[in-house]
Amino acid sequence: MTITAVAGPYGFANNKTSGTTLACANMSATTAGDSIFVLFASDDATGTYSVADSVGNSYSEVTPPSPTTNATHVVLRIFRSDSTINRAANASITVTHPTLTARAVVIGAFTGAATGTDGSNEGTGTGTAATSGNLTPTVNNCLLVGANAIEGPVADSNPTPAGWTNISSDGTTGAGGASNIAIRGGYIIETTATLQAYNPTIASNSWAAAIVAVQAAGAVGRVPYYRPYTQLLAQ
Repeated sequence: MTITAVAGPYGFANNKTSGTTLACANMSATTAGDSIFVLFASDDATGTYSVADSVGNSYSEVTPPSPTTNATHVVLRIFRSDSTINRAANASITVTHPTLTARAVVIGAFTGAATGTDGSNEGTGTGTAATSGNLTPTVNNCLLVGANAIEGPVADSNPTPAGWTNISSDGTTGAGGASNIAIRGGYIIETTATLQAYNPTIASNSWAAAIVAVQAAGAVGRVPYYRPYTQLLAQ
């Protein structure tokens, strides 16, 4: 099966008022069997995080790499639902979290992905060169989802890296830069397994980046090379 992106618009939301939820209700419809990825960035706060939608699909955190924590600065969390219930356009998806101030979310959806993951990587740091680290899927025909969260305003998140298709970006603004949180996500659909990294060039901020690979349903791995029997006899 071939993986395809569900047609946008993709979901996004942000909030800078202290609270325990962040709801997104501006996303296109999804159908049962679609894989919905929720990319959530927030201040670093200890507690329980979860995702639910208004129609009852189940979401779980993709671990590893989630959470990717740049301690005291910013945390990136990736949730996924292999949906079982049709979701109408603009039906809400809500992240529930400990009490915190700045947070942002972007959401994308894909058709044709298998359950589970095919590897992941993550990175944290401070500066302009954010990177998830490298990841090569183990099979052909796969989806890679990348995300970068920053402790800074949304304008500092900058464009999606070359070669990646943008999911969306969102974040808070105003006051000092360190009082804000922003996130940007992207994806690549590969027909041949190739090394990738989600590595945007950003305005200098504390950052947390991650990448996750997902196989296509029924994907076939890379075919190994076996030496002919006649060559073995000649040794």
